[in-house]
Amino acid sequence: MSRNCSLKAKHVSSGVSVSGEQFGQSETQRGGPKAQSSQRQQKTTPLAEAAYGMHGQEHSVVLVENPIVFHPSVLRYYSSRRRMIATACALTAFKLRHPIKMYLDRSTDMVMVGGRHPMKITYSVGFKSDGKITALYLNLLVNAGISEDYSPLISHAIITCLKKYNWGALAFDIKLCKTNLTSKSSMRAPGQVQGSYIAEAIIERVASFLSLDVDVVRKRNLHTYESLKFFYGSSSGEAPEYTLPAIVDELFTSASYFNRLEMVLHFNSCNKWKKRGISWVPIVYEVEPMPTPGKVSILNDGSIVVEVGGIEIGQGLWTKVKQMAAFGLEQ
Repeated sequence: MSRNCSLKAKHVSSGVSVSGEQFGQSETQRGGPKAQSSQRQQKTTPLAEAAYGMHGQEHSVVLVENPIVFHPSVLRYYSSRRRMIATACALTAFKLRHPIKMYLDRSTDMVMVGGRHPMKITYSVGFKSDGKITALYLNLLVNAGISEDYSPLISHAIITCLKKYNWGALAFDIKLCKTNLTSKSSMRAPGQVQGSYIAEAIIERVASFLSLDVDVVRKRNLHTYESLKFFYGSSSGEAPEYTLPAIVDELFTSASYFNRLEMVLHFNSCNKWKKRGISWVPIVYEVEPMPTPGKVSILNDGSIVVEVGGIEIGQGLWTKVKQMAAFGLEQ
């Protein structure tokens, strides 16, 4: 018979505990077998609604501060932090009456951007003696800095990545805190790094409390297709498309994970000051299906024009489209 346990803990990301005036943006959501109706109803802030193209009945927002189109996966800080460089260039060009171009070294660029959002995370987690987690309550205070920037978008990304494990019943409360520090902008994988960090910190804390191998606890809390569909809704796809448990098993075999683990443990037992480690971490990235039909036009001169709804951001989309068009037309 398994016993039920619970833990309360605090984790501070980036070593910063934040407090202060709130922006008035708060996101609360509950999930689990007894709260399924509210699991699908995520609250969004006005800025998030405008950025993602969602227009609710209570909000009517026009984005004029950052009037450029961006893709969620690119480095979005350029769409807000570019104004400081643009202002300096414009002033210099006006004074000198000469075109001005400015380049920043990487360290200056990173200082200007401001880095990722520091957070204070407080959670309560319930679990059984075998490591199966049954409930999680999460309270997040996000240090957004002196201005909002893209901070309202961060909460959705955090929870999306956090849900990579089956937490059973999930409830969370996220607040954006206005502080006297520099504003934080959207870095690569905004919010997803923090969400994955929070999830792994909880998993490792449960494993430590129960004196279990953390890999056992990770595998025990991976999604089944039913729980994946519950947490992610329509973006979970069809049942045969969910292959994460099979991928984990294949990884253990192909990478000789357990043999390497034994080697690591043997090395650590024989060395007092030098230590080694090995770990695996699952990632579930939500991809919303977009009904964007393609169009192939054959012109009178024999040239081919292919139109698709995707965006080329370096992932090789145009190459794939040209290959598929050539393959299809060859038939």
